[in-house]
Amino acid sequence: MIQGLIRWLLPSENTFFAYLDQISANLIEGARILDKYRDARGIEAMAEIAKQIKLIEHEGDELARVMHDALDKTFVTPLDREDLHALTSALENTLDNLDGTAERIALYGFEELTEPMKQLVAHITTAITELSKAVACLKDMTRVDLIQLHLAHVNRLESEADAIYRAALGALFANKEPIDAVTLVRNKDMLEVLENTVDVCAHAMTVIRTLVIKNL
Repeated sequence: MIQGLIRWLLPSENTFFAYLDQISANLIEGARILDKYRDARGIEAMAEIAKQIKLIEHEGDELARVMHDALDKTFVTPLDREDLHALTSALENTLDNLDGTAERIALYGFEELTEPMKQLVAHITTAITELSKAVACLKDMTRVDLIQLHLAHVNRLESEADAIYRAALGALFANKEPIDAVTLVRNKDMLEVLENTVDVCAHAMTVIRTLVIKNL
């Protein structure tokens, strides 16, 4: 009985890092599917991608629930409990944004994304890859310099995404060719949704940065 209590109080650190790896891998899979939008053509193809991401999002919710439950039931955690909760929520929120982006694409009935939208999708995919790499480094705090590189990369992607968004928005409203109001509103909103998803990735990296600083 006492040995069981000790195991409860002092669980294997690898347990929580394994959970984070699973959450991160699921997020990477979501980004891989989202990246298909760059080559997708036709409403049916767009809808199929959204359906696949929805399944990934459901898996992500369950993985996050397991992580939160494990944190709440464990007395001693490898990193601060609140920080691990915050990171789990940030990763979950990033996946939720992927799902929301896919839903919006399906809702608007895009046959194909515009070139700036495709560029933003590519930035989302790369940002999530960098985010996942940073998560993998948390089990070894001697790799802080590597985490900082991933953080810097995501910050750069965020700045580039903002520039892509502003340029695309400016071009949209400066278009000298006639454009109907529905298309204008649809494209403007889609650009905002995509750019915001890059921002959400950057926020998750900020959570990692805060966690690292507290554990130096």
